[in-house]
Amino acid sequence: MTESKRALVERLFAAHSAALRSFFRRRVREGTDAADLAQKVFARLLRVSDTGAIRNAEAYLFTVAGNLASEHEVRQRRRGVSVDINDATTLSEFIDTPALETDVDSARQVTQLREVVCGTR
Repeated sequence: MTESKRALVERLFAAHSAALRSFFRRRVREGTDAADLAQKVFARLLRVSDTGAIRNAEAYLFTVAGNLASEHEVRQRRRGVSVDINDATTLSEFIDTPALETDVDSARQVTQLREVVCGTR
């Protein structure tokens, strides 16, 4: 008699959930996403209509995990980079940026120096 879908998922979860979380932690930027992605692997397994057709359940899990990691990376790239403007590090970067006037003054000084050195005016 074949193993029921629920029993299969419970067995695989007990045996491989930690390994799947570790798999995702190594492949995604945000470690907090690892547990969610591991959970999605089992959710996809639950949607399989004929689990009896899966020859190697462990290989199936990690194939699905690899696909989810790739999908996650594509979504992250599309989302772009977000910046928390209230973060102290971000604020310090904005504060430490020289003013536009300083850049313009520096450019004028370089131009004047070139004129003096090269003798052009």
